[in-house]
This record gives sequence, structure tokens and C-alpha cells, in this order.
Amino acid sequence: MRERRPFGRVSRRQFLIGAAAGAVGGMACGARAETPTAPDMASPVGPGLDAIARGKGLFFGSAVEGPRMAADPAYAAIVAHECGAMTPEGAMQWKAVQPEPDGYAFDRMDSALDYGLANDLRLRGHALLWYQGVPQWFPDAFRTAADWDRVVTPYIEAVAARYGRYLRHWDVVNEALRPEDGRSDGLRAWRLSELMGDDYVIRAFQQAHQGAPAVELYCNDYGIEYDDRESRERRLNLLRAFERWRKAGVPLNGLGMQSHLETRRGASDATSLRRFLADVAAMDLDIVVSELDVREDRFDESLARRDQIVADEAGRFLDVVLDQPRVRGVVAWGMSDRYSWLSWFHDKRNRGLMYDENLQPKPLRRAIATALRNAPARAV
Repeated sequence: MRERRPFGRVSRRQFLIGAAAGAVGGMACGARAETPTAPDMASPVGPGLDAIARGKGLFFGSAVEGPRMAADPAYAAIVAHECGAMTPEGAMQWKAVQPEPDGYAFDRMDSALDYGLANDLRLRGHALLWYQGVPQWFPDAFRTAADWDRVVTPYIEAVAARYGRYLRHWDVVNEALRPEDGRSDGLRAWRLSELMGDDYVIRAFQQAHQGAPAVELYCNDYGIEYDDRESRERRLNLLRAFERWRKAGVPLNGLGMQSHLETRRGASDATSLRRFLADVAAMDLDIVVSELDVREDRFDESLARRDQIVADEAGRFLDVVLDQPRVRGVVAWGMSDRYSWLSWFHDKRNRGLMYDENLQPKPLRRAIATALRNAPARAV
């Protein structure tokens, strides 16, 4: 078993020194403005969620966008109070850091990391390779497997050189599996899988490990939280892929279970979910709830009732998941409905995060705190 390190911190000064040393030639980014530390929040909710989680050997975090933190100090204060970890929401994706083939633009990611360092938040990298995260120029540049060393390798090396020493976890492949696409290997059908099959996953993990050998590397995926046909097929497909990749020597350390919960699908089945988590743990892999939120469907109910339905859905799910010792932490995909992707991607009425648009805590926040308090303690 790989020895675990604490989900450790790095000082702002260390980051700035390291970033200068690891800068890549041809970068398009200019000088960064200082990201202010979020102001103290006179919280009515008591201890932050990460403080509660740490008492059980867990961590709690949120997706973060650096410019948003600078523009909205009240929201930034909530994140700083509640979180001990952060995931860059979109700033670390390939299309964000290399919008043009001949240069890198790290400003957005640097802004997010500046905020995290100023507020003592630890970093989960997201996402190295994602079919929706590639730059516009990628399809024209990557036409055969032989293009990997020319197109993909420099990108992985550049990101690892700049940020690798500050990462604790890294989602190397995101949504790489999709049994519905009908491939015999269970991979999502897109340019890399069609040209390289499993080899693109193997190379990505190996090169990420070479560039950032101390970082724990994750496969991050969705649609595995329930016990309907879709989730069962996805779970089986994922376990088969993990077995295949481990036999191929992939340095895989964990599963990021996105956990975009949906009230329309009914409560997750505790027995099947426990069994799946145990199967993952038996492969010597850690697990992180990586993108927690709840998508609503009962908009005809009162706001109070809707908020309680959302809280109950997440509470039941977390009670089961956090009972598994190999679960290391929980990351929410945002803290407030003010900035929820659910509102613009699905339905603007969604209230699936912990704080409402006015930054007031909702029952979901209490449900998560209760689940963390009730979780069995585990070694860090």
C-alpha cells in the first residue's frame, strides 16, 4: 500500500518562488495582481466544515474560481471559513492553460491558487484530460497516436512543472469511461480513445507521475451513485477498467466520485453503494467525493420543503459513503446558489448548494456537517 501523506499545505512564499522556477517558456500570462485574503466571517453556523472533517481524519473543500473570490469578498469569506481544500473549477483545464498551441496562459489558475494559498486551502488538481476540456485547436493538431509526444506531452510537462509541487491530488482523467458508447474497453468515444484506446490513459498517468511524483493520481467520473441500470453498468465498467489499468502499471491512487446527486432518481441504495465502495477499496484505492451538489426536480414544493429534500438526499448518501474508511474527503462543486453550475446548465430554479443566493446557510449545510460529525474516525 502506498504511504499516505497528510493533505498538506504550502506557503504563499513557497508557491511564488516555485512558480518562478517552474515557469514555461512562451507563456502568455503577465504579472498577477495580489489576491486578498478573504475577510473574517462572523459565522452563524459554528465551526467550518473542514474543521469538523479534520476531527475524523477527513477533509472538506469546494470548487473555486480565483477571479470570483476577488470580486465577491463575502462569498470568499464563506469558502475560507468552511473549506480546507479547493479544486480549480475550470482554471486548470487544458483549454484554460493552453488556449493557443504555441503558448500558455496561467493567469486564471495562478489567481485561484493565490487565493487558496492566502487562505491556507490545499489543492486538488482538475482535470488533466477531459473530453470537454481540450482547446479548440486540439482536433486539428491531434490526428494520429504519433502526435501524442508533440501535442500532449508538452502540456502535461508544463502543468506538472508549474503546479505539481503544490498538488495533493490530481484528476488525471475526467469522465473517461462511458459504457453507453459501446466500446469493448468501456472508454468514452472521443479523439484520444478512438486513436489510442487505453494507451492514452496509461500514458497520461505515467507522465503525470513522472512530472509530479509525490501527487496522488485520480480517475474522476460520474453516474455511479445510484442503483439503477445506468449506475450498475457504470460501476462494473469502472471496476473492470481499474483492474485493467492496474495490471498495465498505471499509477492510479484513487477514484473521484463526482456525486452530482439528483432527487428525481430517488434515494441511493445503501447496500449496493457500500458494496461498490468496498470493491474500490479492495483494489487499494482511496475515494473522494469530488463534486458534490444536488439537482432538484420538485419545483412545485415550497422553498423550505425543497431545501429539506435536497438536504435529506445528500445526508443519506454521505452517511453511507463516509462509513467507508478509504473515503478521504468531500469536495462540493461550489458553496452558493449565487454561482451554481446547476442554475445555468440545468434549471435556474435549482437550489442544490449549501448557501442560497444571499449567502445564507440552508439545511444542506447542516446535513453535511451532521454526516461529517457522524463519520467514523480514520487515520490521516
